[in-house]
Amino acid sequence: MKEPTLDTLTQRLDWLERENCRWLRGAALVSLLGFAIIALMGQTSPSSVSKILEAERFVLRDASGRARAILGIQADGSVGLEFSGETGKPAVTLAALRDGAVALELRDRSGRSRASLGVQPNGAARLGFYDQDGKARAGLSTMTAGVPILSLFDKAGTPRAALRLLPDGAPTLELLDDETHTRAVLGHTELATARKGTVEKRPAASLVLFDKDGKVIWRAP
Repeated sequence: MKEPTLDTLTQRLDWLERENCRWLRGAALVSLLGFAIIALMGQTSPSSVSKILEAERFVLRDASGRARAILGIQADGSVGLEFSGETGKPAVTLAALRDGAVALELRDRSGRSRASLGVQPNGAARLGFYDQDGKARAGLSTMTAGVPILSLFDKAGTPRAALRLLPDGAPTLELLDDETHTRAVLGHTELATARKGTVEKRPAASLVLFDKDGKVIWRAP
């Protein structure tokens, strides 16, 4: 297992935590172990086949000797399963990290990550999509409180729009400038008032515009 691959997954999970169940329950792992067991059965009689196959690393190679699938345990205790395409570049990586986080990453023919799915130890989950330069372009998250968020990013990877449902079910659409300052909010939001420590709760059918310093310049109703 290539160490940089797991490092990349860890970085993408960290990004999930900054920006905001059950998936692929080991079907690939079961298939890989099944291939290994079948290979052993071809070398031993049925009566001598062990019901348990144990190792720290498995490598599946094609007819030309190239590694196409690798299952292994890293020095830090993380477990990874990686599939490679005919080019030899990683195509699919599944990892269970030591801290309890899990991640799935899908890559194109050049080995560039184009989609990832991750769950943090605290339960926050994210589905992310990336362009050919590795920049995030879209993400769907559920935070620990169960708040779902759909985020869109520009070509620089900067968040520009976010659609979320608050814990009470109120919808909010937030638009940001290229410096990530909120410039418009459609739907429920809370505004600080002149009275210190108090906020104004805006209804779901409201629109508020802000300047670059976060000051309200227009609202309706």
